[in-house]
Amino acid sequence: MRFGMIVAVALSIGTAAYAGPFTLTGSIAAVEQLDTNATDPSGSNIQTLEGEFAINANAGSGYLNVLDASGNWVVQNLLLGVSGMSGQITDRMSLLAGTTNLSSENLTADLSATPLTSFNTSIASSLSDTVSTLGVTEMTLAIGGTVTNSTLTDSEDGISLNPAGNVAFGGGANSITFQTGHQNVEAAVNQCAPAAVANSLTYLGVNPLGNNPGSFGSPQIPYANSLVAALDVAMGRSATGCNGGPCGVWPLLGKLNYIGQNPSLAANLTVNYQDATTGQGLTGNQTNNGVTAVYQGRPTWSYIQSELAAGEDVEIDIQWNCGTAINPQTCRHYVEVTGAGTILGQQWITTVSDQLQGQVGGTNTTQFDWVTGNNGLPGWGTGAIIDQVITESTPEPGTIALLGIGLAGLAGFRKYRLG
Repeated sequence: MRFGMIVAVALSIGTAAYAGPFTLTGSIAAVEQLDTNATDPSGSNIQTLEGEFAINANAGSGYLNVLDASGNWVVQNLLLGVSGMSGQITDRMSLLAGTTNLSSENLTADLSATPLTSFNTSIASSLSDTVSTLGVTEMTLAIGGTVTNSTLTDSEDGISLNPAGNVAFGGGANSITFQTGHQNVEAAVNQCAPAAVANSLTYLGVNPLGNNPGSFGSPQIPYANSLVAALDVAMGRSATGCNGGPCGVWPLLGKLNYIGQNPSLAANLTVNYQDATTGQGLTGNQTNNGVTAVYQGRPTWSYIQSELAAGEDVEIDIQWNCGTAINPQTCRHYVEVTGAGTILGQQWITTVSDQLQGQVGGTNTTQFDWVTGNNGLPGWGTGAIIDQVITESTPEPGTIALLGIGLAGLAGFRKYRLG
């Protein structure tokens, strides 16, 4: 059975109704100067500088829009108050162009009852929106991926996103499919794939072990009560390899291997997948240890949304450029998808993962991302894509409740550090 509900509704569309000035304070919101940190074969670190806006997911009801000091629309129609969403929600953003070691940001925010097609300083002034100052926290996110031939050493190369990282809004529909009740387990450095699969099996109610990560799931310790650690072994991830560089793994074949080791899982799970040529490059049905994943073509947002609406669990791999123009690098991060929808026709997804890999914390967060085309992720920079999708279900899903979207009130907010 599934331990959650599915919110699946069409949202109303109408003339933008502004809720007036919305004050951002450190008790509900934060700005993070987010360094993506990877290690090259020589042992040097490579970092690219990005920004992230975090806010209590229930800090208000409606669509949050934010301008920076230069008038860039850096947070666009971020949906707050979704029923069943708790903790904080994050949205990648650009910091002021060319700025490193930023200590604070002056932001102008507005909360509207319906999404906006545009937002600028003139609109903000006409609405008497006020400027809020938020401190900026330096954070480092440990990731997996392929990092080669880098000569950078802990350098901050400026902004890797476009000035606003924006998407364009038309007159399309507003909709939301959101699955409640997803676990977000602690993960070790580069352990995102085993953690995403552990989250998926727990959501489906077929976790035969416990949720204890057990020293972050290191396979060097007993894992009788740690699904993450058991998946580490099934996927062939070497925890000791992280000391000399990235040790992330592709999860599909290892997941099939683990399912095949457990007859009750093999008899009760149906697995499907999509893969890009720039991902693992798989095509056709894939079988390992007697369990088969059915090939569903190249990754698309529409497939992800339809699987969520059908009660399937969905994991995806995010591929993005984490180097510089001189030293281009490819990084990846596996996450579990919790929601998908459209805002004025623009596609979006929400995901969960441990954003503080290797340390306690970082699991109280839902990541919001726009999706362009079939699988583009502009918030992760130019060329970022969803390059693999894995879905699974049990043959007899639990009770699914279709709810109207509830817009909740204020809830607690906790900052988190990425590293």
